[in-house]
Amino acid sequence: MNSTLPYHVFAHKDGRYQTVLAVGLSEGQAKSLEQFIFGQTNDPRYLSSLRDEPGVIWRPVEQATALTRVHQGANDPHGRATLRFETVLISAGSSPAGAQRLAEIVLGHWEASEQGASITLKSASASGPLHPDKISDVVLAVQRAERVIQPANSFSLRDVAKIVSTSIGHSEFSLCFKSLNRTAPVLVNLLSLEVPRAGAQSPANSGRPRPLSKKEVVMPEKRVLSSQTPMAIAIYFALTVQILLFWRATNPSTTATDRDAMQGHLMTRFAKVDTATTELQTHLNQLDQAASNIGSSIHDMNKSLMEKINVIDELAHRLKKDSEEFRKVTQDQLEQHGKDLGILHRALEDQRIKAEEAASRFERQLDVGVKLQKESAARIAEGVEEIKRRFNEAHPPPESANAPKE
Repeated sequence: MNSTLPYHVFAHKDGRYQTVLAVGLSEGQAKSLEQFIFGQTNDPRYLSSLRDEPGVIWRPVEQATALTRVHQGANDPHGRATLRFETVLISAGSSPAGAQRLAEIVLGHWEASEQGASITLKSASASGPLHPDKISDVVLAVQRAERVIQPANSFSLRDVAKIVSTSIGHSEFSLCFKSLNRTAPVLVNLLSLEVPRAGAQSPANSGRPRPLSKKEVVMPEKRVLSSQTPMAIAIYFALTVQILLFWRATNPSTTATDRDAMQGHLMTRFAKVDTATTELQTHLNQLDQAASNIGSSIHDMNKSLMEKINVIDELAHRLKKDSEEFRKVTQDQLEQHGKDLGILHRALEDQRIKAEEAASRFERQLDVGVKLQKESAARIAEGVEEIKRRFNEAHPPPESANAPKE
């Protein structure tokens, strides 16, 4: 495809699924592509199969069509497998062409840029063979607005492209290929897991009642007694009567009175058969009407249930998103507090070092002062002694009067 298409990547990052890249999409479109309808698995065989044959989601998104291919994503911090959902948004006018070349687009090379994604198509020869009978069954069910659940290993990417291109005109058409969720809210769900028996719990809905959607079928079944049955019965009896009349008319041993009596008897029996056929046709019409009413009621009820399920899924998604945001905000706050405590600790450590250095300088200055004081006291004492000595020399004491004379 030569043009650049709006591009969206929804994958696991920083411990949760989130939009990794969104180019050329409105906020509403980007939010609607944050989906959890496809399911999840750690099966290595399934994950390795996505390299050569990616999963596919085709569904309407705000006046356009979203074509999503599903690849294996990077493992989460706990080593668990994740999925990577790459989506291009196709305009309503380009959807038929995109549907016809779906296999080539899904298998092609997608180059992301600031304008969107440019796609180099890959030959559809690698997308597997066509299965016309299976395609026909699914398309007929879609035309009857019946929700189809089939094993994905019965279909190829070429089958998916044919189903999409044939059913694209249906207003409610949507599809998952290699899905891991039996209750995915799409009209055609091609499961990679084994389709459970009727009434059984699947891994996707274990522990809760299996929700109904539109008329859910595994393969459309034909009625044993159709609306043409009464006509066939009438024709059968009419031919039988004609054969008997011909035999009686050509039998020479039969008198005209016997032939007339036999003909009147047969005509009476034919009238009864005709009456019974009419009554049977009436009963069949009533059954068809009742079945139609029941189907309409089930369709309306299932549509209401699907709307409620979608609301619950949306609330669960919002709750998960809010909890993730709260965890992130709380973690950011704790990290900021830790940084603040680290800054405070370093400031206190700096103050302690400065106080120790000031105390050391004070001790040194105190020692110098004491030494100077001692030296000053010693010099003062020496000065006093010198003064006393000089005074004594200048003023010797007088001789005593009682001293003996020579």
